Amino acid sequence: MPDFILVLFYFVFLSQIFILSYYYPQKFYQRMRYVTENFPPSKYPKLYPRLTKKYTAAYADEAVRAGPVKYRRINLFILLVGLILIAVALITGFSLQSKGEEIILVFYTALQFSPIILLEISDFKRMSLMRKTNQDSTRKADLMPRRFFDFVSPVTFGLAVFLVVVYTSFLLYINDFEVSWDNGVLVMLVTIIGVHVYFAALIKWQVFGKKMDPHLANKDRLPQMKTIVSTSVYTSIAMSIFFMALAVMDEFDMHYVQALLLSLYFQALAIFGLGTMLRSSRIEDIDFEVYRKDPTVA
Repeated sequence: MPDFILVLFYFVFLSQIFILSYYYPQKFYQRMRYVTENFPPSKYPKLYPRLTKKYTAAYADEAVRAGPVKYRRINLFILLVGLILIAVALITGFSLQSKGEEIILVFYTALQFSPIILLEISDFKRMSLMRKTNQDSTRKADLMPRRFFDFVSPVTFGLAVFLVVVYTSFLLYINDFEVSWDNGVLVMLVTIIGVHVYFAALIKWQVFGKKMDPHLANKDRLPQMKTIVSTSVYTSIAMSIFFMALAVMDEFDMHYVQALLLSLYFQALAIFGLGTMLRSSRIEDIDFEVYRKDPTVA
């Protein structure tokens, strides 16, 4: 294994620690703090159905402001864990030649993504409670037709489909078109099909289903739809390229590059996923007046 591969891995892993445990968490922290400081539960109770139902207005305001601080501290702790991993690797003489050690990278990346996953789960529960507690019997519909290619360009979608076909064909070719569990081909085919079925269901639910947040203005919902569609397509592209690269590495017995490719892949997922969401939905542009306390409520 060339020495520069190991040096490159350290730089790439440092980049992953920075991007996933500081850069994007800092962006989310700023968004969360903007919302909690400017739109507290005492004035915008519809935004916090669980807190306003459980606590007094004053305590709810205090509790919601503590959320961003906790989120930031958790991510800084995970960042510290990553730096400790690098220090331990340098001290112990970590080598990419050993098989199976990339599992440590996978577990650490899961730890890095866990705060944002927990936020998404909490947000889903919050919106579900919004629907249950919504007292507005008037349904507001967006009469603008929704088409898939309103949210992603045909060229980008075509590239995603093309890469899936290329990867599938390449996988079958290097395995002499033998599909079985033993050579891993069946596992990869089930994975690629399953992930894309999930993407299709997610897009259909987000774009053509009922909106989860009953108060959200239609103009604010459209960027969310675009984020879901574009993120799914970009993730498909990144996944096809990554799987193809892994297949090439296995074919030429270059397993020592796998950890490097994994780190690059995880960063690509963050850039295409979290980055696209942040770019397409500016928190300052969202209409939070829909969550304000009703004038009739004392």
